[in-house]
Amino acid sequence: MGIFYGRIGKTERINTTKGILNKFTPADRCSQETEELDKIIEASDNGEEWAHQKFDELWDKYENDPSWLPRLASARIRIYQSAAEQGDKKAQYWMGFSLRRIDKQQALRWLLPLAQEGNVEAMKAIASGYTEFGGFGDDESQYLYWYRMAAEAGDAEAQSTVGLQYRCQNNYREAVMNKSKWKRNFRQGRKP
Repeated sequence: MGIFYGRIGKTERINTTKGILNKFTPADRCSQETEELDKIIEASDNGEEWAHQKFDELWDKYENDPSWLPRLASARIRIYQSAAEQGDKKAQYWMGFSLRRIDKQQALRWLLPLAQEGNVEAMKAIASGYTEFGGFGDDESQYLYWYRMAAEAGDAEAQSTVGLQYRCQNNYREAVMNKSKWKRNFRQGRKP
């Protein structure tokens, strides 16, 4: 059974994103499959194990399908747009995350305020946007800046990523200095 976009209700709320969604979302196609995909994604985003497993199965099945990432983005926009517009931080994160490969300005509109408030997931989403396939254009300095911000906020994944990046650049001194500083701060129970 294939998963397709379906009709997106209330397109008048989409404003500048409207053209993007119309480009990726043919109307009236397999609305049952669309509803199923939306349910799986929302449950997976909320940490439900059954949905993680189903999402992994779908990812394995469709990862080489060029319409897969746009389908995921479109589903998350359908799921989260209303709540994001009403100020829900989690919904704003998913809106920004979903728009990274589609519309850089719209993605940053949602992600930057969260990152500036200290949301490390938003910082990492911005950082990953600056990779070769991230949607913002390949910019190593921006990639490292945003991962470093998340690392400074205490995120272990970001600390590891920054350390590996410095090692790849043969900048061992910076890697060791950061590792020592982050370890010390962790032991003392404080963020940098």
